[in-house]
Amino acid sequence: MASPAYNSAYDAITRGDDDAFRKLLGAHPGLERERGERIEWPNATLLEHAIWFHQNDIARQLIDAGAPLDATGSQPPMTPLQRALEMG
Repeated sequence: MASPAYNSAYDAITRGDDDAFRKLLGAHPGLERERGERIEWPNATLLEHAIWFHQNDIARQLIDAGAPLDATGSQPPMTPLQRALEMG
């Protein structure tokens, strides 16, 4: 189950609120590595969501914070960077 911080970060991503996201990332160590349980995209990292919603600044924040770049459970399995290439 996703933490409240993950859900708040997801909401900031969908709104494109870089400042709110930066505050959450700073206040919750390890948030950049957390995986969520959203119905539409289970086991996804926040980096994957940032890429999906074309939030490049937030994606950069996550990468700088050490977000995992390995393949996840998406179908087909791919890394967040492969997803970014796919999304354009």
